[in-house]
Amino acid sequence: MIILKITLNILLVIVILLFSIVLIPYTYVVNGNEERIKFIFSWLFLKVTYVKNFHHEDEFLISLFNFNKIIQTSQDKKSKMGKKKKDKKKKKRPNGIKINRGIINQVIILFKRVWNSIKPRVISIDARVGFNDPMYTGILYGLYCQFSYLFRKYDINFQPVFDDEVYRGRFFIKGRIWLIYLIIGFLRFFISSPIRKEVMLYLNRKGS
Repeated sequence: MIILKITLNILLVIVILLFSIVLIPYTYVVNGNEERIKFIFSWLFLKVTYVKNFHHEDEFLISLFNFNKIIQTSQDKKSKMGKKKKDKKKKKRPNGIKINRGIINQVIILFKRVWNSIKPRVISIDARVGFNDPMYTGILYGLYCQFSYLFRKYDINFQPVFDDEVYRGRFFIKGRIWLIYLIIGFLRFFISSPIRKEVMLYLNRKGS
């Protein structure tokens, strides 16, 4: 009887933990300037911070229940990691799957659902940018003007500099990631009619 109660309690804790992981949103913050970029990812009592310094060593911090663990990454470690051998074996592409318009439409729908689940709630950018060639500065500013209507609800201030090479500014981005919506979006993608048909065709051809 005692073993049964312990087992039920363990299962209850696991179920509560799984529901928490799925239903409680994850928060992310990205901010920086010309000196560094800081990434913060948090969920309940867990907080992960990564600082990319352009003139110093990078920093990696994990915080759980106010207990902090700081890890500094040096350039030497990065260079050693970059020297790891890569697998040179070429993977064979599976035959039998043809990309059609239905699959493309489902991919577009999936991308929209994923974006709606992770898109930032706050974007604040104040930047002065100028390339060595004024032509590239003009192209960048033209693209900014062309698509600025997509970011009207955000605080974005972009100033082009045509007579000098300048990279100055700051930015702040904050948002939430709803894991439950991501799971639902991927499930709807895989059970959609075009995807199911292509998967069944592929399995039938592979089995024959």
